[in-house]
Amino acid sequence: LGYEACSAIAKEALESGKSVHDIAVVEKKLVTQEKWDEIFNLENLIHPKFINK
Repeated sequence: LGYEACSAIAKEALESGKSVHDIAVVEKKLVTQEKWDEIFNLENLIHPKFINK
């Protein structure tokens, strides 16, 4: 997504009290739920790997 998009999402989440997930996936549709689940899968968080766009 890039630094600027991610920082804007983080700022909005902080100011609104909404989750990053709700803003990025549900509201702005910047990433699909499937891709979100792949990125934040526990195994991937423990042993990171490259994920194709």
